[in-house]
Amino acid sequence: MNNTFDYSSRFSSAANQAFSIDTAGQNVTFTNSTGLASSGGTLTKIGSGTLTLAGPSTYSGLTTIRAGKLVFQGSKSGSGDITVGDSTALGVTSTGTPMAPGTLTLGTSGGVTLEFNDVTSTTTAPLAAGTLSSAGTVTFNISSGTLTPGQSYPLLSWTSGSAPEVSLGILNGFVGDLSTTVAVGI
Repeated sequence: MNNTFDYSSRFSSAANQAFSIDTAGQNVTFTNSTGLASSGGTLTKIGSGTLTLAGPSTYSGLTTIRAGKLVFQGSKSGSGDITVGDSTALGVTSTGTPMAPGTLTLGTSGGVTLEFNDVTSTTTAPLAAGTLSSAGTVTFNISSGTLTPGQSYPLLSWTSGSAPEVSLGILNGFVGDLSTTVAVGI
């Protein structure tokens, strides 16, 4: 039997919280309206399975994905760094305001997966890092959105760092191509 009680409201929002959540092979969704909040707080996602944060995430420290998948269904404010471990996945839902980590690390020796949900914008990437670092192939999955044939949809942007090696994974109901464009200032 699965436990369907939402314990997320029991998490402290005091400063410098060190959230560490082990999904233990289960799919876990935090649905409370306040989300995870903590000035200077960090989040470490461990254990196989998927952790979905449906509410806003306003903790401001490092996010580390060590196993499984972490999905931000709600907004993620602040510029706290995000480290996506080898063979793990980060899911981002387009909310109109990009998730903007100071540094986005995509694997340390192997590949990772980036999943995008509710993709609609032809101008704004849902994930916009200051610095990008990648070690292996980054697989891009588009799970949902309103896409028009012939249009381009930015998924990931960054200010400094090298373009990652990329591959196109799942396009749920769509057909498309993936390209990497590097903007050069003049």
